[in-house]
Amino acid sequence: MGIGTDLIIGIISTFAGVAIALGIERARRPRLEIAVGKPFDFPIQAREMRVLRLTVCNRPLPRVLLWFYQSEPAMNCVAQHEIFRPDGTRLFMSSVTARWSGSPEPELIERADGKVLWKETNSEDLPPASETSLDVVVRREGSQDAFPFVNASYTNPRYELPNYRIPHGTFLIKTTIRTGGRTFAEAFHLSNDSHLDHFRIERVADPNTRRQLGL
Repeated sequence: MGIGTDLIIGIISTFAGVAIALGIERARRPRLEIAVGKPFDFPIQAREMRVLRLTVCNRPLPRVLLWFYQSEPAMNCVAQHEIFRPDGTRLFMSSVTARWSGSPEPELIERADGKVLWKETNSEDLPPASETSLDVVVRREGSQDAFPFVNASYTNPRYELPNYRIPHGTFLIKTTIRTGGRTFAEAFHLSNDSHLDHFRIERVADPNTRRQLGL
């Protein structure tokens, strides 16, 4: 081979090596997957309560890369829920900061003026290939209204926030998680139009609806 050919091969090899290295680093970044989780039922004041939850998974690397590399943890994950009517208009003007199911209950502090404050945990770290739950909404047996289940819910003995009432009907929920400058989002249907046993969320599959919500 001539000098020119060797030079070309060297340049191609260098670019190929850089491309592979960048591809591996990209693959190691956290990849969060948001899916419908198992509802959590519990009694309060002789009434059954149901909390609808999502499952959040920090997906592992492809198996072929696991022999040599480890994916990165998703640090300081903060999640938000936005709730929309079926026509795409907002039910609430602002989003709500979501509660990670495994986080400790907020510590409520009552001030001398009667105002209740709370110390809360809004972020979560997800190690590689780990899974955790995210609370979404809560509803009480015998009631047609649902409410976001967030840290502020603990200020009410029924976990109901009057300013965030979700009435009887069907709605759309967009959940967004931010970590390390990256954003992951998913959309769900909320069915709040029947008995508590049928109170549920389902992933939005329709491409037009997903596009309407910015997905």
